[in-house]
Amino acid sequence: MRAPLTKAVDMERLADTEYSDVKIKTVKKSDDGYELTIDDSLVGWFWWPELPHPQPKVGDLMRVYTPMLFGMERHGHALMILGEWWPIEYKPKDEQQAAREKYLREYEERRVRENRASRKRFADLSFLPLPLQRRIEHFRKEDDEQPDSSYMEGYEMAPVLEASRMLKRVRDPEFGLLLKSHAIKCPPEGYRDRHSFRWPKGEGRLDWPDTPEWRLTALEAINSEYNGYNYDLLKEVHPEMDDGHSGNTWDAALMMARTILRDGDEAPL
Repeated sequence: MRAPLTKAVDMERLADTEYSDVKIKTVKKSDDGYELTIDDSLVGWFWWPELPHPQPKVGDLMRVYTPMLFGMERHGHALMILGEWWPIEYKPKDEQQAAREKYLREYEERRVRENRASRKRFADLSFLPLPLQRRIEHFRKEDDEQPDSSYMEGYEMAPVLEASRMLKRVRDPEFGLLLKSHAIKCPPEGYRDRHSFRWPKGEGRLDWPDTPEWRLTALEAINSEYNGYNYDLLKEVHPEMDDGHSGNTWDAALMMARTILRDGDEAPL
């Protein structure tokens, strides 16, 4: 019933001191593994052998071989059965190191390749507002001068391009009329420059001033509690929006657009 570990690998597992013992809170079968939540809020997918190997249950203790820190790669897990840790999976240190080196090598190759393609595609940045041009030029210069650069231009261009689209949209008076026609609610005065998750509870205000700055806030507010997280409406009024945003890139776009509206060409980006 034990996992197919060699004696040498199991000895390495037994000597491993980088682990945490956690209690399983939820269990959901998924292909050849399980989606588990555990008592320190870690959520993850864990490979598991087919029966008759012991299967995880709510309340079981599990040993996770990795420092329990955000971003750290898990390299093994075991289940407590009748007072004994039953190994489910374990990757030896040499395999971990080889896998990491392979990942870093492939990541760097992809980074260089994609940055080169982006520079070719956006060789002329004059279509961007000056502060956004300067931002990309700054990162490109740093990338050229630093041999250990980790700059990913695609990730940086996503909020820059979105900020440019937002600025064009909110500077159009017709956009203000469109937002008003949908009765978009905004946060109270004094909260406009804060992220939506920091806005106070309540109904929101309909009497926001029809200015570019408030139009930008109203655009953000569409997908907030004030307006029922209406993502479909957001796409309707801002159809050129990139569908691939993370929370970070979307917030960065809002921040840059807001700073440019406030400070113009001298905006410190």
